[in-house]
Formats: sequence, structure tokens, C-alpha cells
Amino acid sequence: MRKSLKRMFKQGDTVQLKSGGPKMTVMRIFGEGEATVGDEFAKLKGAKKGDVICKWFVGTEPKDDVFPVDALKKAE
Repeated sequence: MRKSLKRMFKQGDTVQLKSGGPKMTVMRIFGEGEATVGDEFAKLKGAKKGDVICKWFVGTEPKDDVFPVDALKKAE
């Protein structure tokens, strides 16, 4: 089932943690496509293939992190 969930999100989608929190933009799916500088960041965070790299803002300060696909839902 997890494999089909990985395709739920694509770059540019707006997502949110299932538990709530800010709306975030999907930057990429870790391990798909060509490697980027962000992949090194994701590796340091313990990312696994299929994890979702997201960006959001707190006020004017940009934040980013890596989340398991199972922890996210499409934002409404």
C-alpha cells in the first residue's frame, strides 16, 4: 500500500501533516529523478526513498524538512 501512496504527491503540491500544522509545498520526492543539493540535506535528516521534502514559511522565515509520505495529506 505504501508504494501507491508515494505517487499521491508531486512537486508543487500543497500538503499538511495529518496531525495538523502549516500548509507546506512539496519540493521533491527523495530518491526520484536526478539528485539535487537538497538530497544531501535530506540524507542528514535520515530521509528514505519516497520521503517528501517540503518547504513552508513561519512569518517571513523559510523552513524545510523531510516527512514520511504516510504522515502527509493534501491540504484543503
